[in-house]
Amino acid sequence: YNPVVYDKFSNANPINPGVFYVDTIPGSCFVIRSAVLEKIDLLDEETFLYCEERILAKKVKDLGLTNAISINDTFIHKHVEKKHNLKRALQHYYWLSTSRLYYNMNYSNLGKVSFIFLPLIMLSILLGFTEVIFVHLIRRVRLLVKS
Repeated sequence: YNPVVYDKFSNANPINPGVFYVDTIPGSCFVIRSAVLEKIDLLDEETFLYCEERILAKKVKDLGLTNAISINDTFIHKHVEKKHNLKRALQHYYWLSTSRLYYNMNYSNLGKVSFIFLPLIMLSILLGFTEVIFVHLIRRVRLLVKS
């Protein structure tokens, strides 16, 4: 579960100790009833890797259901060690940006008026790409200095 200290929250379920109701669940591991998955028309295929859990949570909430996290259950999410390279970082930021934009345009409360903020959203995406490039350059400089 997220490294947030859930036991300090006041929304613990006394009937189910260790269960906390949340707006969005972590996407790396979750359990959902197949009937609910069918009712929400499965997962939205317009996103990749990012914002899928936000869309899922919104669809579940729109059905009048809730999302919960059990802090008594754990899983190991193994990431493959990969070299930090600029192309990969930019690809991930692209997926993140397009998924966020898709969520905001199609699922957020802003809905149709999101297009009014589109120039600002595009500027923030551009600045995000710039940040990815600078972070990559700083990593390379640090490696050179250590050598």
